[in-house]
Amino acid sequence: MGEQRAHGHPPEEGAVLVVADSLRDNGGLRVSLEYARQWRRMGAATRVAVVQDVADTALAEADPSVPLTFLTPRNSRFRYTWPLALARLVREARRSDAVLAGSETGIGLVLGFVAATVTRRPFAVLVQADLDDAIATWVPRPLRPVTRFAHAHADVAVSVADSIVPGVVANGLPPERVRVVVNGIDVGRVRELAGLPVDPAGTGERPPPGDPPVILGQGRLSVQKDFPLLIRAHARVLAAGVAHRLVIIGSGPVRDELAALVAELGVGDTVELAGYVDNPYPTLSTADLFVLSSNSEGMPLTIMEALAVGVPIVATRCGTGVELLLGDDVHGQIVPVGDVDALATAIEGHLRAPAVLVERASHGPQQAMSFDVAHSARTILDLLRGLSRSDAARRAPTGVT
Repeated sequence: MGEQRAHGHPPEEGAVLVVADSLRDNGGLRVSLEYARQWRRMGAATRVAVVQDVADTALAEADPSVPLTFLTPRNSRFRYTWPLALARLVREARRSDAVLAGSETGIGLVLGFVAATVTRRPFAVLVQADLDDAIATWVPRPLRPVTRFAHAHADVAVSVADSIVPGVVANGLPPERVRVVVNGIDVGRVRELAGLPVDPAGTGERPPPGDPPVILGQGRLSVQKDFPLLIRAHARVLAAGVAHRLVIIGSGPVRDELAALVAELGVGDTVELAGYVDNPYPTLSTADLFVLSSNSEGMPLTIMEALAVGVPIVATRCGTGVELLLGDDVHGQIVPVGDVDALATAIEGHLRAPAVLVERASHGPQQAMSFDVAHSARTILDLLRGLSRSDAARRAPTGVT
């Protein structure tokens, strides 16, 4: 860590370079940006390199304390600008002591691995979803081999849940190079953005249900989130005579399919596809029920946020993260994955008799506080600082074609 950086810059002790595909908002990106913010607060010279500068309404906002470097011109075609992106990323890697890919998929992972290998910096990846599912869903077929190669040759993979580890190891990474660090959130910050007292102690009872009550789903509109399951369950509860509205916050590739399903089921008057919302927390905190309908999750950020604001929760058993956060129906209700009957029954049961889940939700903020982001960030930072150039030496530049 003692050599001079490029252009004669003095070394930045403990410098971490976080690589992101773009700033298009999603839960995984928000996790990595929050870690970068926490590391800056801890005195680590953390920077974020963003591969593509895109013009989009659904952009996450990095904290002003975190320096951002965009590697390509805005809205440029990546097939022509990737050599420029790689050259700039190599320069940024030389100024760093470790390179961290903030997602288990994407061009940021691939370029980050190449840049770390060329500069012989330790390379780490934050794995927030089942690896096989993520690659099958998000990675174009031509990039799948190099994506798997990068995962198999990382110096460390930071998994957000135990359930993700087997897929990472099966891909070829030795088990001793996998660490489980559960995601965390800044509970006070979430509550402040929601318009709630930062300290959840003594905040009183939840307001009475709306008229009609509001069920909320939130997340990227993707196959993994299985919003069709939620829409079908909503339709069944309506057919059972229980009036309510369904609001789904988020944008993504399956929006048209969801809109078509809403029309097919004839529930257009009671379903709102709200799109991207810059600050969803006031809507979350006033919802009568939050529903996670995913078929696969690592450590779902939306469940943590729902706990933080004390909203009742129903979730599918889509990973050990849900079980860890909600316990054995201690802080919410868990139903089987893909079971529309079970989900509809849980929603209807809450709307008819909300007292049970409201009581469980009252302990949600304290449960969320036990997953403190500062602790998770410190653990990962210590892990990255413990990596050495000898770790990176396992990956010679000739190992990448």
